[in-house]
Amino acid sequence: MSNLLSESVAETPILDPTQHRVLIAAVQAKYGPEIVALIVQRIFPTLSLPPGTSLVQTLIPLGPDITSDPDTVCALLQRFGISDANPPGDAQLVEIVGSIGRGGYNSM
Repeated sequence: MSNLLSESVAETPILDPTQHRVLIAAVQAKYGPEIVALIVQRIFPTLSLPPGTSLVQTLIPLGPDITSDPDTVCALLQRFGISDANPPGDAQLVEIVGSIGRGGYNSM
């Protein structure tokens, strides 16, 4: 799973974001959200994302089962440069919450 969702070398197949979601859903259906949350936490630092992909655009397709795990959400926030040492600013928080409120795909 890590090889398929992360930045890949030339011989590894490249999945688009839709295929990422399908793969995550399939693994979640087979092994459960707890296992997928652990896997995704390890993959986030190297997760292959199209340029300009926002935090919300990455968060929403993971669904509530995976994103209800605090460690998973922290790993995703770190992927986007947000941590205890580098907390989000007020404007960034407003943008994130506003984007989630609009369904996540309309902005960011």
